[in-house]
Amino acid sequence: MSDNEINYSRPEIDEIGQLVSLWMRLADGQRKFGSDVSVTENRTQIQDVIAQHIVDDQIWVARTDSQIIGFVLYTTEEGYYVLSEARGIIRDLYVKQDYRSQGVGSHLLDRAEMSLSGAGVTVIILDSMADNSAARDFYQSHDYTVHRVTYRKDIENDTHSKGE
Repeated sequence: MSDNEINYSRPEIDEIGQLVSLWMRLADGQRKFGSDVSVTENRTQIQDVIAQHIVDDQIWVARTDSQIIGFVLYTTEEGYYVLSEARGIIRDLYVKQDYRSQGVGSHLLDRAEMSLSGAGVTVIILDSMADNSAARDFYQSHDYTVHRVTYRKDIENDTHSKGE
């Protein structure tokens, strides 16, 4: 495989450090779209999450010979509600800037979708920041539609919540 050739595979446990660094880039990039997720404060948490996804075979990576250039984390939804559909969740999808618009994200998303389908999932959900038009366009180009809208209200300076 040449350095420009991209390979898709499951990561090895010793690649957690690379994956954590990529996740931190993702989280940091989402801050400009209004994300509240702290970056460095979540290093240990995301390291544990990635390790669990590796053990559960719920992660794919894109790589060149020298580095991991993207990843997708996904899972099946489990909770306390009985659902009418078996739902899968795309937790995170990230591709390094230099490799975007080359089909890498599409290949990663396809692998996650195939894995979830193989696990019996009939519906896949994911979140995107409302102001991240590139992400919204990407997912819509892969037949994802708006399913739920999340509202946010900052109450620190809201006069209604202070009784004024």
